[in-house]
Parts: sequence; C-alpha cells; structure tokens
Amino acid sequence: MGKRHSRSFNSLKEAKYWKSVFNPDINLSENKKSAFKQNIFADVMDNYLKCHVSSLEESSIRRCKQRADFFKEFAIYKMEDVSPFFIDDQKKMVSLNLKKSRRYSFKEELKFLRAFCNWYQENYDHTFSNPVLKRHFKLGQIKEKVDKDKKVPAAELIKFFSVFEKSLYRDMAIVQFYLAARIQEVAGLQVKNVYFDEGSLDIKEVVVWGKDKKFFKLKSRPKNGEIKRYYMSDQVREILKRRIDFLPRGCSFVFNDKANPLHYRQIQYYYNRALRRCGLSSRYSGTHFLRHSMATITRTVTGSLEATQAVTGHKDQRMVEHYATLPAQVQVNAVIQVEKYMSDLENLQK
Repeated sequence: MGKRHSRSFNSLKEAKYWKSVFNPDINLSENKKSAFKQNIFADVMDNYLKCHVSSLEESSIRRCKQRADFFKEFAIYKMEDVSPFFIDDQKKMVSLNLKKSRRYSFKEELKFLRAFCNWYQENYDHTFSNPVLKRHFKLGQIKEKVDKDKKVPAAELIKFFSVFEKSLYRDMAIVQFYLAARIQEVAGLQVKNVYFDEGSLDIKEVVVWGKDKKFFKLKSRPKNGEIKRYYMSDQVREILKRRIDFLPRGCSFVFNDKANPLHYRQIQYYYNRALRRCGLSSRYSGTHFLRHSMATITRTVTGSLEATQAVTGHKDQRMVEHYATLPAQVQVNAVIQVEKYMSDLENLQK
C-alpha cells in the first residue's frame, strides 16, 4: 500500500477542495501554483470566499465580501509579496486618514486580512508568515471611538417606553426588553411559537436584513443555533395577546407592518425618535441597549449571575458579565452581607 496523506479542515468544502488539488508527487510550492494560478492574491481570496466564508451566516458572508473588496488593490500581487512592509506602504489608509470620515479605524478590515492569511498558512503554505502586525492596527486608527452606554437605568427605561408615537414599536420594545432578546429575534417572532396555555414562547425563526436594511429572509435558527424558550411575563402576555388577536389575515409575524415583515430602518427610526423625545439620544442609540439593560437590571434585582445568564441565554459567563455590569450599590450590599456573615461566624466561635 502507498503512503496515506491527511489534513484537518474547518469545513467539508475546504476538505473537498484540498482533495481535488492535492498531489503527493508535487512539492508544496508547485502545488500552491496548481491550486491558485501562480499563487495570486485575488485567486487565493476567491478560494477563501468559496471554501470558507460561504459556510458562515448570511450577515457574516456579506461583511466578509465587503472587507475582501477593500483589499482589491492587492489583487495582482503574489501571496509572498504581501509582507508587513507591503501593508505599511499602502496609501489607502493614509489618504482616508486625511479626509473627514465617520470611520474610526480599519480594525475590522485588518482582522479580516489576518484571518484570511491564517487560513492560507494553515491549509496551503505552512512557511507563509502572517503579515498583519500590531503596528498596522495603530496605523489604521483614525480617531478614538467614544462608545455610547448600552445599559439604561430602570427609571429612564420607563420614560423611554412611555413616549413612543406608535404602539407597535412601543410593544416591540417592551417585549424585546423583557425577553432580553436581539431585535432580529423579536422581529421574526411567529404566531405558531407563542403558547398562551403554557405561558411561554419559543424563539426559533430570526429575521435577516439585507445590506439595505430591508427584510431579506427568515432564518430557521437564532444566532447561537439553539431554540430558546422564554417565560411570558404578564405584560408580555397582554401585548402578544392583543397583537395576535388583531393580526392581518395570512400574516404569521406577531410584529408586522400591514402584514409585511418589518425593515430594520423602520424599527431604528422609532426607537431613536423615542430616545430623542425623552432626552436620552445623546447617551443611547440603536436597539441593542434593551438587551444590555435587561441583563444589568436582572443582575441588580436578583444579585445572581446565573439568573442573568438564564435570561440572556449566553453560554459564556464572561459575555454575561460584559452585558450585565454589576452596579456599585449591589457590590456594597454584597460586601455588607459578607461582613455580617464573617462577624456572626466570629461571634459563634468565641
């Protein structure tokens, strides 16, 4: 029997491609040329998009293609020409630094390039050295990003809920908050997944919006790939009952615009308008702050990271801690309780 060859891959597509081009009688350098037409950057990138990126989520595919397009000036060069100094010499980052731009940095593009180069090194050329270095991230920094707060205090949330012009978006915001859900999950909520007799609902289908922020499709699983069952609070039950009772004929979306799925810009417009009306727009924006806020308030009220994790559905407690900052007063109360416990124990031992 002849010698057997094997290699590990991130996807079945990559494995099939390797199998189709691998030849044990050809050395690595020649094999690369066979696979990538003289090892040109554009050909390798095209293969990366087809074999690896195509297996990702729809939104991730879209972002990756946008970032790949950013490096179209690299297209005619060979992979071995893409060195750290080659990246230093690119004028695109410098020219954009000199213009007024809403962009803060090129961090995401550089992360994409680094991931692409790692993929190439791991699967096709172990001698290739990743050219993306720490200094490139500093070079790609345009201005300091000021992140808006994402954790709204309970009293300000009540104000936010009270100023919506349309009840559809107010109801949607309240449901999103109590479920600690992503906006795509609430926008995709289906009537068939609401169980009033059991007092629960399932997040199964999730809306996918296209590049233009309009409805693109309904995806069959949430972000983590798992169906999540939620308890319906009294307020959520009342909202869903009212919405479903007056649902347009033939419409399966609990939250809809005249029987049509909602576009993201519609939701964002009314959320931001409500934030302006209650004087919070300088500190908060978008929709995701409701998920952060529910996580933080849950941890404040319960004092439990486990309870907060159950609410948000995160598998990693580090992500829960990111979403649910423990307020100073809760920490104070915890210290007082521990101090009392230690004092009582000390008294018992005397």
